[in-house]
Amino acid sequence: MRRGFLFALFLIVSSPAFSSTIVSLPGRKASLGAAGDLPVLIDLSAELQKKKLDLPLDKSRLIQVDVIAKAGPTGAIYALMLSGAAVDSSTISDDKESTISLVPDGETTPAPWVLGVRGDVDIKEIRITLESSNAPVTPPTTPPVTPPVTTTPPPAVEIPPVIEEPVLPEPQTPPVSSDDELIGRKVIVVSRTSGRIDYVTVVRKDADGTYTVSFQGLDYDGFERGQIALTEGCTGKICVGNSVQSKGRKAKVLGRLPDGTFVVEDSQGERFVFRAAKTSEGPKEKTPATPKTPPASSAFAHFTPGFVVLVVQENSDVFPAQVLRTNASAVWVQSYGRTAREIKITDPDQVAVLSGCLNGFCVGDPAVAIDDQGRQHHAEILGIQGNSRFVLRLFPDGWEVGNWPVNAVRR
Repeated sequence: MRRGFLFALFLIVSSPAFSSTIVSLPGRKASLGAAGDLPVLIDLSAELQKKKLDLPLDKSRLIQVDVIAKAGPTGAIYALMLSGAAVDSSTISDDKESTISLVPDGETTPAPWVLGVRGDVDIKEIRITLESSNAPVTPPTTPPVTPPVTTTPPPAVEIPPVIEEPVLPEPQTPPVSSDDELIGRKVIVVSRTSGRIDYVTVVRKDADGTYTVSFQGLDYDGFERGQIALTEGCTGKICVGNSVQSKGRKAKVLGRLPDGTFVVEDSQGERFVFRAAKTSEGPKEKTPATPKTPPASSAFAHFTPGFVVLVVQENSDVFPAQVLRTNASAVWVQSYGRTAREIKITDPDQVAVLSGCLNGFCVGDPAVAIDDQGRQHHAEILGIQGNSRFVLRLFPDGWEVGNWPVNAVRR
């Protein structure tokens, strides 16, 4: 009896002590990417460090991530990423509030833990379950060194000479057709709404003419050819790898877009789209198409069928859509995703264009946004809304918001 008690006590003392902790992160609401956009990445490790928890993150295991959210009409994709690779994902196709549980498979690395979200979603809360061990770490024991065994080499055997047969030339692979020239290539994509610029691999060309790309282990569809930059070659006198001057700063050319613009990166690591000054030998600027209808006096004259725009909702949320047609009093657009629908808009200020300039700021420019409480936010111009407002992307969270007054944007 006493021996059994002592053995059980030994097991209790020798077993490592584990403790579980559930950490709650605040919700966020934004259009977090759609068709033709890469997911917005939420750095869970960084947000946990801001919480200043008692348990050390470098000795903690990630058990589960629960996302309480309501997806928009186009649904949403959630992915849990560890060290840059997706380990679990979930797709929500309806617009009901639900809880999505993402669980890593097997042991997890200390960092980074990242949540990727794609779709128009309203995240209510993010709950992270962590498990930490208080057991001391036992250093690994060094195995004994076994001395080498000396053996007597076998007697030499005479090997007859080998007559080499002539090597025939391998058959040449025919060149890839122009429709498939991107498949399997590493390229750069420019997201429609978020303005993110990332390296991806082209997976396939879909029936609608758009491309599906692979990013950090997951596939994302809906990318048009105009969003894809090649990472080699030249346009005019500018080649990938060259240095250019843009707005007083030096930048390196990373890729070439089909319209003659370039993806560049400055010394701070910021990537943006650069258009070179037009010269007789330089890249030619694309002339925008002129809509046949409505007449030029219409408030909807600059919305060309086929163009991608941002629709700004009453709560200042935005989502991407494609222009179908216009007349003198309205514009019809179609949203993206599995539940795409046609929408009629009669207020031109409810639609933002993804090019042009206003009050000295152009789409793609960095800016400082001042909110109604006087706080300043680093931002990027995503779109121009009418003649007095911007659509912005606010950092560091990547929120996209419309209805931002032009007089509340500074350099």
